[in-house]
Amino acid sequence: MVALARDDVARAGLDELVSVDQADLAALRRPAGLAADAPAGLVVANPPYGRRLGAGPVAAGHTTRPAARASLAASPATGAPTRAAGVTRRAPKDATRTPMATSQSAAPAPDPALAALYSTLGESLLSTFPGWRAAVLVADLDLGKHLGLKARRANRFMNGPLPVTLLRFELDERALWRPSEGGRAAPTAAAAGATTSQDIGRVPPSLSPAAEQFANRLRRNARHWGRVMRRAGVTCYRVYDADLPDYAVAIDRYERWVHVQEYAAPPRIDPAKARARLDEALRVIPQVLEVAPDDVFLKVRERQRGAAQYQRRAALGVEHEVHEGDLAFLVNFTDYLDTGLFLASRNVRKLVGDLAKGQAFLNLFGYTGTASVAAGRGGAARTTTVDLSARYLEWAGRNLALNKLRPARNELVEADVLRWVAETEDQWGLIYLDPPTFSNSKRMGRATFDVRRDHADLIRLVARRLLAPGGVLLFACNARRFAMDVEALSGDLLLEDLSRATLPPDFARSARSHHVWRIAARL
Repeated sequence: MVALARDDVARAGLDELVSVDQADLAALRRPAGLAADAPAGLVVANPPYGRRLGAGPVAAGHTTRPAARASLAASPATGAPTRAAGVTRRAPKDATRTPMATSQSAAPAPDPALAALYSTLGESLLSTFPGWRAAVLVADLDLGKHLGLKARRANRFMNGPLPVTLLRFELDERALWRPSEGGRAAPTAAAAGATTSQDIGRVPPSLSPAAEQFANRLRRNARHWGRVMRRAGVTCYRVYDADLPDYAVAIDRYERWVHVQEYAAPPRIDPAKARARLDEALRVIPQVLEVAPDDVFLKVRERQRGAAQYQRRAALGVEHEVHEGDLAFLVNFTDYLDTGLFLASRNVRKLVGDLAKGQAFLNLFGYTGTASVAAGRGGAARTTTVDLSARYLEWAGRNLALNKLRPARNELVEADVLRWVAETEDQWGLIYLDPPTFSNSKRMGRATFDVRRDHADLIRLVARRLLAPGGVLLFACNARRFAMDVEALSGDLLLEDLSRATLPPDFARSARSHHVWRIAARL
């Protein structure tokens, strides 16, 4: 096989790019000449599936050939497969489809020698390629567990006639599984009774009819939005938004992570019944969306009053990098009700980027600075982000730095926005104004702020004092019962409702809470 591969490489004229070597898996090493500080790479492995080489039956009535099993005897010293030449060769995969075992039949234990091979592979990947990514193709997920690694994602498909799963890993400290007392790997962070990452893609048994309906709906949604978003180049989007009354959750995909928000059940619903439904949903979500259970985060979303939406829930401080086109953002799934990135504002950020070139940009109530990032990457001459929270401004600073936007041209101002607007003397060509629905912060210069009641005064003040001649003000609001006071503002301002034009299709069910207006002074 090595000789044939080298011949193919030579025929393709790729001798200088591709090297083919013969070596024992236990002696796996990083590529020669690769610097210690070289960028992380990808390791792909296609180990024996256990259909012909070294495993027990995969399904009832199917057995492996004794000769093939004998050729992979375990070494007495290491337990690893060995041959006289010191190399474990890959046998051809079966050319015929094997019937899948029924749920009633007991899963056969993998052959010890082949299990040892997978264990050696997992250990070699983690010790030899720290910080890299890996992908391993397996036909038997029980055998794949012997890798001892937690898959971050799994893709199921057919490899010729065989159903297989591509397990994808991040080779860092989170990838390691802790062996259980029975000798099988168990996830270090999964809750008791939770599905392991190797089981993703399987719908758990014994679901109620309602949960099966939820699983089917989620599966259809995931397929539909997956296709739509791949074409659009979008990696963070909503998959499910309380489509079924019994499962009132919002499910958002942030690349490999899933953020689940449960809408609190009304008092008339039995709490035990609501909890049981949520438990079933959490069993279904990782399998259907093909993610590791450790990468699913749950929050309960109740009706918020005051600044409760922005109050800290935890203090883990773990941030993850996600992407939106050529923009990058840091999100936090645990510490706050929201993640730091409003997915429903995806098109608004694009609009900001399109309008920002050459403009001085002002972001009022800047939150984590995502609009400032869009403006800066869109070519804004400078950006100014104003918010009362030092914590969110620090977060905004990290987002700006992540996108290589220099502090000298991207100012962060910690101030009460209402007071600051009334006092500053500067002007901007593009302003983004996204005030909270309600605030009674003691640090504000007034007792309360209610966007439904006070938006007209705020818009008029910002447009009159801060908007440069010919400038544009984008106003955004996510209050459900919001109605723009057109009559109060249309006398000296031009108003254009962009709500429908900027609403992402995956948030169509949340249209009542998406309000965006383009505002300019009348000439």
